[in-house]
Order: sequence, then structure tokens, then C-alpha cells
Amino acid sequence: MFDLGYVKPEEIPQIPRLTKTPEAIAYVPLEGGPFMPDVVLFVSKPAVAMLLNEAADHARIGNRV
Repeated sequence: MFDLGYVKPEEIPQIPRLTKTPEAIAYVPLEGGPFMPDVVLFVSKPAVAMLLNEAADHARIGNRV
């Protein structure tokens, strides 16, 4: 990502991460799950993931960790 110019080394601290190690991890469908998730994982091609992240940032709903 550095070589592509998409991420600069100084932007690394802005990448979201969990503040503490989770006690448990559960993988369930987002819709109808038994609890509200802290993290949602998307499986996609890298180009689609980058577009999804940019759309979330534009909508001001991205990176709320």
C-alpha cells in the first residue's frame, strides 16, 4: 500500500484497531444476530474494500473504533 501511494507511513496511527484484546470472538450473520457487533468484517476484493472504506468515510460512518 505504501508503494501505491495509498497509505503513507504517518497515517498508520490512524488505522482503526481494538483498544484491548477481546475475551471471545463470535462469527454470526449480521442480520438477526443475538447481539450488536463491535466489529463487522467484509469479505471482498481489495479494490472493493477500498471503495467501501472511502464511501464510509464520505458518509462519516467509517472508522469509529
